Amino acid sequence: MTTDKAPTITDANAVGVGFGPWNPGIESQVPHRLRHLITIFRPENAFADYARAQELADLTGLPVTDLVALRPQRLALHEVLVRVTADVSVPDGSRVEDLGINFRAIVRKILAGHIEPKMGVIASTYDAARRRLAGEIEAGLTALLSGSGSPAAGGDARLLRGRILVAPGIDAIERAFAESDRDPI
Repeated sequence: MTTDKAPTITDANAVGVGFGPWNPGIESQVPHRLRHLITIFRPENAFADYARAQELADLTGLPVTDLVALRPQRLALHEVLVRVTADVSVPDGSRVEDLGINFRAIVRKILAGHIEPKMGVIASTYDAARRRLAGEIEAGLTALLSGSGSPAAGGDARLLRGRILVAPGIDAIERAFAESDRDPI
């Protein structure tokens, strides 16, 4: 069952989600009819569209945003945005818009010169990690459901607040860059 009512701060507190730096209590008010246009549901950015994610949310009770896996290209872009924000001094210039213009120019240069040439390696590393993790999850679930005991320890499957993470960490992407003779930043 879908609803047009957006979650509120009260709803977040009701489900036991504490507020903090990673959950400031701000929720989207995007109307249901426009949610398919949100960045994380666009086919060029994610593996599942809004309709599929909402179907899974209705089935599992998990938030719709937790049921979407971003494509490696989008994850790489996010990583560049974070690293430029944290590690690069971006000149602001004399006009208000100069900071944004300069920031985008730096990000574009890094993407074009260092990320896009390695995108094949990044994507294949991501896909291999997803396949390996899916296999471990399937084996673990099979063992649990068959009653043969608990899944083998030491695998890459990790649980966070009861949800299985399926995206590879930044370590896998950094290993892809380690094979390069050029520093990505």
